[in-house]
Amino acid sequence: MELRKVDSGNVWQILALQVQESQRKFVATNTESIVEAYCAITSGGVALPFGIYDGQTPVGFLMIGYGCLDWAPTYLKESAGYDIKQAGWAYFLYEFAAIPGTLVCGWLSDKVFKGRRAMPTIIFMAIVAVFIYLYWQFSANVTIVTISLIAIGFFIYGPVMLIGVQALDLAPKNAAGTAAGLTGFFGYFFGTAILANIVIGYVAENAGWDWTFVLLIAACLLSVVLMAMTNKEEKKLLAKK
Repeated sequence: MELRKVDSGNVWQILALQVQESQRKFVATNTESIVEAYCAITSGGVALPFGIYDGQTPVGFLMIGYGCLDWAPTYLKESAGYDIKQAGWAYFLYEFAAIPGTLVCGWLSDKVFKGRRAMPTIIFMAIVAVFIYLYWQFSANVTIVTISLIAIGFFIYGPVMLIGVQALDLAPKNAAGTAAGLTGFFGYFFGTAILANIVIGYVAENAGWDWTFVLLIAACLLSVVLMAMTNKEEKKLLAKK
């Protein structure tokens, strides 16, 4: 098994891949993801689409594209004095931690919270805010920065995954596709392209990194508040099932 970058030579193979019917409510189609990658890249964002290959046969698709890819290494180089190698390793650990973090978040949502998505999201985002604060305040300490990045990676991707699942849980069946499309659109267009790239970059350049971290922590707290607003409705829907 290996990853291959999606390009003009294999993009049609990747677009032809389909998930099973039972999996469609959990992920966007490859066509939607490739379009989102194009929008992110052309608007100054970052998206890294890959095909998963078994020999010469494409068997899956993976895409990475979030604002932390931009601001985390940039902050380490510009303000914390890290060289490109140190920043690269720190970010690698952040990205790697996302794998177990997403699995743990999904398990907690299904097994501990009995299918509720709001509470694990609230808990994870509150923890993200704490580690962003530590990352900001102790940027001169390599150990704390590395642990903070790993923790942010571990706790941030679960809510990213659950927000789409919750939208499908709350939406009527005949609006499931619209719900999935809207969460993807708002996540990539407003979240990645506008807020994570344009707004974060503007604030960092014109107001400084302190205000950038204030904005990031405020975004975490806002997500907690918004998810709390869905918690009651989620309880009602699960009680009916």
